[in-house]
Amino acid sequence: MHVGGSDMAAPLEAAPRDDGGLRAAPAEPEWFCGCVRWRWLPDGCIKQAIQKDPLLAGTLIGVACGLVVGLALAPANIAKWVNELVSIPGECFLRLLKMLVLPLVFGSIMGGVMSLRRMGSGDAVRQTARRALGLYLLTYLFAMANALLMVTLIQPGHGAAAPSPGATNVSDANATSPPPRWQCETSTADEVNELAGRPRPTLMTSLTNVIYGALPTNVVRAAAETNILGVITFAVLLAAYLPVGVGSAPPTQAEAAVQGMNEVIFKIATAVLGATPYAICSLIIGRVTAACDIGAQFASLGWFIATVLTSILLHGFVTLPLIYAAFTRRSPVMFYKTFAKAFLTALAISSSAASLPVTLACADDFGVPPELSKFMLVLGATANMDGTAMYEAIAALYIMQRHSAGAGVADLILVAVTASLSAMGAAAIPSAGLVTLITVLQAVGMEEHVSDIAYIMVVDWFLDRVRTSVNVMGDAFALCIVHKASKRPGEDGGIELQDVHTAA
Repeated sequence: MHVGGSDMAAPLEAAPRDDGGLRAAPAEPEWFCGCVRWRWLPDGCIKQAIQKDPLLAGTLIGVACGLVVGLALAPANIAKWVNELVSIPGECFLRLLKMLVLPLVFGSIMGGVMSLRRMGSGDAVRQTARRALGLYLLTYLFAMANALLMVTLIQPGHGAAAPSPGATNVSDANATSPPPRWQCETSTADEVNELAGRPRPTLMTSLTNVIYGALPTNVVRAAAETNILGVITFAVLLAAYLPVGVGSAPPTQAEAAVQGMNEVIFKIATAVLGATPYAICSLIIGRVTAACDIGAQFASLGWFIATVLTSILLHGFVTLPLIYAAFTRRSPVMFYKTFAKAFLTALAISSSAASLPVTLACADDFGVPPELSKFMLVLGATANMDGTAMYEAIAALYIMQRHSAGAGVADLILVAVTASLSAMGAAAIPSAGLVTLITVLQAVGMEEHVSDIAYIMVVDWFLDRVRTSVNVMGDAFALCIVHKASKRPGEDGGIELQDVHTAA
C-alpha cells in the first residue's frame, strides 16, 4: 500500500484483511532509527506517543538540539572550518537524498503507470479512471495556481536574503563585532546584480523550454543533467508499452522487475530517512551559526509557514468544495461532517495509507459502494497529491527568494509542472517531501542551495500533517464526485462497476 504524498514515515501501514478489506497493521516501536531503545521511559502518554511515531519524536529532538546548540554557538563567531565540520553529517544526508532522486522518481513513475494499466482492464474501470484522472488534473491546475499566487503575493523568502559582505543589517547595528566575512558570502552584491540583470525569457520561450525539456534527445544526458521532466517522460513511455497483467492475473516479468526494483529502492530510502534526527540537528547547527541575521531567518520561516497554511487551507476549504458543488449540485457541509474523522486521522498520524481504513468507513457512511471507494482511494493515493505538490512548489520558490533569484515565467512553469509530476511519482515514498523537493530545486537550477532545506525541516513535521490531510480530502472529494457521475438516472447508489472489485 502506498504512503500518501510526502507523508512522514508512517507508524502504521495499511494491510489486507482476510475478508478482503483493509486494517491498520500494528507498529513496531521497540527501536528508534535502528539503534536507540525507549524502554527507560516511564509508562504514560509521552512514551506512547514516541512509540507510535519514533521518527517524529526523534526529529523534534533533533530540531530542538540543533536550535539550542546553534543559538549557543552563534555569538561566538566560530571559524568556517568548525561550521563545515559540524555540517558534515547533514551534508552527507542531503547527498544521499540527491543520489536517490533519479531511481526513486523513475521507479515510482513506472510502477504507477503500470498499476493504472492493470486496474484499467474493464470498460467500467477505464471510464471511472478517466473521470478520476480528469478530476485530478483539474484540481492540480487549481492547486498550482493557488500556490504560485500565494507565494508571489506574500514573498516569504525575500526578508531572509543574506546581505553583501560589507553590509550591516539592523540586528547587527548594536553588535560589538560584525559576523565573520564567510557568513555573508551566500548572496553577495555581485550575485544579486547578476540575477537582477539576467534577461527574462518570453512566454513562448518558457513554453518551448518546458516542452523541449520533457522530450530530451538523449535520455542518459537528461539523467546526468538532472532533467527530471525528460526522465519522467521516458519512464511513462517505457511503462506504457511494457507487458502487464489484466485484473487479478499474476504479474508479468516486467511488472515483477519494476516492483522488485522499487522495493529495494524504498528500503534504501527508508534506511537513509531513518537518520533524519541526526542530520537535521547537524544541518540546523550549520545554518544557524552561518546566518548573518538569525532573527530575519526565523521571521522568514514564519512567513513560509503562513504561506503554506494559507494556500493549502484555501484549496481544501474553498477550491475543492466549490468544485464538488459545481459537479454534484450539493452542499459540501454533509461531506465534511461525514469525512471529518478521516481528515483528522490523516492529520494525527501523517499517513494517508494508515488512514485508508478510516476513509473507507467514512465513504461507506456517505453511501459510496465499497468496490468504487477501494478503487478510487487506492488510485488517489498514487495520483492525487494536491497538498504535496503545493507544498513543494511553495518551498522551492521560497528557497529561490532567499537567494534573491526572482522567478520568471519559465521558472514558475517548471516549478508547477515538476512539483505536480514528482508529487504523483513519489506517492509510495515515506517522507517523500525531502526527496521530491530536491527534484524541483534541480529542475530550476537551484541545486547548490539544497542545504536551505534545513530551515524547512524545522517545521516539516507539522506541515507534513496538514498537507497529508488535504491529500486525503482531495481523494474523498474526487471519490464522491465520480460516484455521483457514475449513478444511473433516478438511482441513489447503484453503479455499474462490476470489474472494479477485481481490478482493485
